[in-house]
Amino acid sequence: MFDTSKISDLLNKNKNNYFFILFFSFLFFYSLLFVIGVYLDYIPKFCDSDECRYIENVHFFLKGKYLNPFFRRLVPPMHSIYIAPIVLLDLGRRFIVYLNLIISCLTISLTYLTSRFYLSNKKSLIISIIYGFYFIKYEQDFTASTEPFATFLVLFNLFLVTKYAFTRKIFYLLLSGILLGMLALQKSIFFYVLIALLIISFAKTLFNKKNINYLLTFILAFSITLPYQAFTFKKTGRFFFMSNVSGETIYWMSTPFEREYGDWQNLNFDSNCQINSTQGEFCNKQFFERNHGEFIDSIKELNMIEKNDALFKKGIQNIISNPFKYLRNIFSNISRLFFNYPGSYMYQSDKTILRIIPNSIILNLMIFSFFITCINIKRIPEEMIYSLFFIFFYLILSSLVTAYARMLIVVVPYILIWIGYSVKIWKNSS
Repeated sequence: MFDTSKISDLLNKNKNNYFFILFFSFLFFYSLLFVIGVYLDYIPKFCDSDECRYIENVHFFLKGKYLNPFFRRLVPPMHSIYIAPIVLLDLGRRFIVYLNLIISCLTISLTYLTSRFYLSNKKSLIISIIYGFYFIKYEQDFTASTEPFATFLVLFNLFLVTKYAFTRKIFYLLLSGILLGMLALQKSIFFYVLIALLIISFAKTLFNKKNINYLLTFILAFSITLPYQAFTFKKTGRFFFMSNVSGETIYWMSTPFEREYGDWQNLNFDSNCQINSTQGEFCNKQFFERNHGEFIDSIKELNMIEKNDALFKKGIQNIISNPFKYLRNIFSNISRLFFNYPGSYMYQSDKTILRIIPNSIILNLMIFSFFITCINIKRIPEEMIYSLFFIFFYLILSSLVTAYARMLIVVVPYILIWIGYSVKIWKNSS
């Protein structure tokens, strides 16, 4: 008879073996889903939407340029750098998808390692497996999108900060600064999280010199973004200009019209038409055009920067004129973070049901963990407080502009760890 006790003993001697077991187990599982997806053409060969922008930007790198005039959209370069080897070798979109799956498996294993700082081996393993089977993230994992690598960078950064707290080795903190800089170049919203961390850390250092290590880390992260900032300053004449998407997001988020809930729409009003047409549904372009057509027509001849400014200015005017509608849009944004609902002028979809069950559980456990954390704030490790500030400031910023469930996915691994730790505190207190 097969003796499982020897395997158990081997794993207990070196618990880091679980890192590799989790990685290869989920890589096998995801690879199987990948093969099935390719066979059934659920994973197409050709890029879609934002994927195309990043892929095309790689080709422009080779020409000594960055901005692709076809898209007229300025985006941070990290994702293009991430996929560059695959694009340059002309391996196709599906190789990028598979690279994302590998990165996602590394994130699962890293969830285990990070959780082990606070929880038992068994509970850490359970949390990692839950995240691995968190099927809502599959919608991004099985694409060439930015979320899988961003999720990895977020968790790896927080892992290194935690590692520093336990070892006090400055190397881990400096490495986390490099990753934080890369993250700010992967998703521009994290650049503004970085700015907040810099300001807070500088203020704390004035009163406590022990905080200088964190300040130096954030300065290092900021310095990594300087080449891209120099590029955008040359193009725009603006400091801290990471992307020209800000105007659009503020504009659509501030919409004062009923039945519009702050979700993003392109300036042709047809971002949902392709999806709806494949389902035999109507295109909602006419409704957006009725409310926004006149203003969008008035700025269509402006250049990229002028158009961004006009949209941003109009968005701020909408917020000042209709603050309660903006507040309602924020609540809609929070709902979209968890359930991808509501959508402006959109038919209901049964996919929403698939999100409700797991994300309702996560939302309720987050509320529970928030109260446990507040009540036991003195028992919460300093590095976890930092990580929670990092995560919630990111979520708050996302809620103030256009947000979707894919933005929550980026921080789910650490949220699960935090929930596990909160439950541990609650059980020990009762």
